[in-house]
Amino acid sequence: MKKTIKTVALFSVLGLMSVGCQKENLELPTQQTTVTIVSYSAGDYCGQAALANDAAWDEFMNRMLALARQGYSVIIYNGSNVTSNSPKTKVVFTTDSESEAKQWAKEMAQQGYAVEIIYDEQTGIWTCIATI
Repeated sequence: MKKTIKTVALFSVLGLMSVGCQKENLELPTQQTTVTIVSYSAGDYCGQAALANDAAWDEFMNRMLALARQGYSVIIYNGSNVTSNSPKTKVVFTTDSESEAKQWAKEMAQQGYAVEIIYDEQTGIWTCIATI
C-alpha cells in the first residue's frame, strides 16, 4: 500500500512538472496598418489604389501628377467623400512648383477632400482644387 501511495504521489508530481514545462502559445502583438483606399479618374481612366504609408502616397501622387502633365484633369477622392446637397467648400491652390502641388494635393486628399489637379503646359502652372 505504501508503494502504491508513493507511486501515485510520484506520478502526480511528475505530471504537474510536465504541465509547467509545456510550450505556451504566445500571441505576439501585431502591428496594425491603416490602409486608405483612394479612387481616381483621369480622362477615361479610373481606378483605385490602396495606400498604407507615406511612400505609397508619394508613389501614387507621382503617377497622378504624371497624368496631369500629359494633359489629363486628374481627380482624387476617397470613400469618405459623400455627395450631398450641402454647400461645398472649395479651396484653390496654384503654383509653378510640381513638388508644392504634389504636397498640397496629398495633404488635402488625406484630409478627406476630393482634389482635382490640372497642369497648364503653356504657363507651367499647377492648379489644384480641393472640394469637400
